[in-house]
Amino acid sequence: MKKKAVAILLLFIVTFSLTSCSKNSKDFKSIKDAQTALLNAQSAKIVATSVQSTSDGTSEKYTLEATYMVASDGLIKYCATQTDSGGKVVSVEYNDGNVFDRWIIGMGWKSVDPISEDFVTFSRKKPFPLLEIMTQPIDEKEIDKISRASTDSITSYSLSLNIQKQKDDMKADGFQEAEFTQLLESSKNILVDANKIMCGSTDTVKVKDTESGSETTSVITTSVSEVNNIKEVVKPQMPN
Repeated sequence: MKKKAVAILLLFIVTFSLTSCSKNSKDFKSIKDAQTALLNAQSAKIVATSVQSTSDGTSEKYTLEATYMVASDGLIKYCATQTDSGGKVVSVEYNDGNVFDRWIIGMGWKSVDPISEDFVTFSRKKPFPLLEIMTQPIDEKEIDKISRASTDSITSYSLSLNIQKQKDDMKADGFQEAEFTQLLESSKNILVDANKIMCGSTDTVKVKDTESGSETTSVITTSVSEVNNIKEVVKPQMPN
């Protein structure tokens, strides 16, 4: 139960720090423009890797790879594959706007009924979750410090996030930290390519179990490739 609560807290912090617009900083505008450019892309592949490790030496790793393209009707067609730390595929999700199918290891493919509340379609106005998280603008009020470094092809923006402001905003949004956890560290890095398109990010969050004293660190890293170069998204063949 504790492990699940900590995981929920870590995910909430990563997504909650991306909730409202920044307005005044040149760097914030550059980041916002890069996120918008990614959202406006015709197609791309996004790979997200989540590594959760504890101070007692245990760790878990999952990778999610999503390939997508915007179809002629404006809907997003995508396929997302999740693998575990050993590289084994554990789940697949395929959605082309007309068909929404899910595959889970040991269970095979299941179709979501088009009249079910679980059936959803995605577009640039309503992107699928991974793309949505990457392209939501950052709340400037939660930033303590921002550093920028550039090479010929990549600009890196490193953001130190205000711990107390994140806690206050989470509480204002109705989310309470689990009573046995304490938020210790939160930071974000955003990568922008030479075409001024967001091409990656890293979110790092550390929390402490106040009962046992153990610490859990979650690092979620994303990379974007094949922007505007995906010509087709197909449903993969998977075992039943």
